[in-house]
Amino acid sequence: RKVSSGHLLWPPGLPAAMALEATPGPPAARRLPSALAAISEVVPETARACWEVRGVSMLGTGEGKHFDSPVLLRVAGARFYLRVLWGGTGLVDRGHVEGGFSIFCRRRYDEASTAPVRASFTISIIGPGDGNICSKREAAFDFRRDGDDRGWHAFGKRADVGKFIVDDALVLELRVTAWEAGRMHVRLLPAAPESSGSASTGGELKQASSALRDDLAAFLAAGQATDVEVCGSQGESGEQAVKAHRVVLAARSPVFNRMLLESGMREGQVGAKILLHGVDRAVAERFVQFLYTGELDGDSLGDPDVLCHLIALAHRYEVPSLLRVCTARLTVTDDTAVERLITAEQLGIPSLKEQVMDYICSCHRRLELVQKTETFVRMAKTYPQLVVDILGRVTQPAEKRPRVSKVPA
Repeated sequence: RKVSSGHLLWPPGLPAAMALEATPGPPAARRLPSALAAISEVVPETARACWEVRGVSMLGTGEGKHFDSPVLLRVAGARFYLRVLWGGTGLVDRGHVEGGFSIFCRRRYDEASTAPVRASFTISIIGPGDGNICSKREAAFDFRRDGDDRGWHAFGKRADVGKFIVDDALVLELRVTAWEAGRMHVRLLPAAPESSGSASTGGELKQASSALRDDLAAFLAAGQATDVEVCGSQGESGEQAVKAHRVVLAARSPVFNRMLLESGMREGQVGAKILLHGVDRAVAERFVQFLYTGELDGDSLGDPDVLCHLIALAHRYEVPSLLRVCTARLTVTDDTAVERLITAEQLGIPSLKEQVMDYICSCHRRLELVQKTETFVRMAKTYPQLVVDILGRVTQPAEKRPRVSKVPA
């Protein structure tokens, strides 16, 4: 292993994954009736990624032997990867054929999101030239736990894939469209009366818009009976603070509970101010609104800078629900990956660190691009252990790589 000038060398022969970020699909345009008060809808996310498997001629063809890709995609908060059995599963009653191979899409456990995710997916073998593709699509399936999978015991025959192999390498593409099972996004229209709707899922009625949440949001907006002010340290002089209720803040944050109810600190006095260091008033307001409603608005979810500030506040004030929401929606790019990794290291957020490490180490080309950023060079000097962690990820010794084993029946 060598670290030279802040650059890492991708070890030759390792499979490379070219992951793309998941992006929410836009809701379809529609003509809205004048009396429509609210819209409840399922908004899926779609993403795709490619995985290059090298040394195809050396793959074992024993039945039931498998090898896995790294995590290729994060969609709807869940992580997906591929499992290939080059010799097939051997399970004739499930469709195995002689000389065939099997491919499955699997979910990997993520502590930031344990909710069931419903997903449809397409697995393709991509060959040279336009249109040289062999694809199979699977309808929606509930991925509930770590290791849940769906796919084909007989995806194809090994003898038929020669036209897809170039330089003894095979490229597989995974495309996933997923949404959180049982979750509906609710939009109240401007003319909507004060009411709460419900969505039916699996024969059970779920409250789509909590009356308690709506009442608390209205109470916050009205500013009635407030007894504490929250402001950001980055705001302009004389900027109005966010007026809030200490009992709500204390109920949602153990840190606020100790600060406002259990200590003799100045914040415990009626009318006191809480200063949120490192953020402006807009972020402070969104933070307080989440404490009241448990939700973030669409603008916040789509702004990486806001999400990063909220992640820091969620960690500082011990609000795990906010941390889960923000890390699940935070996008990572070549330019921001190192900053995200440093943030995760500084705050001690394993789920965010794992997300960024998966991104950086997904393929040698992405690693090269990240290494060329100025932030990577600075990280090599100030956080050398993170560079070692990346190096360890891409040069795992054989005993730590995924082992070949029998597929469970």
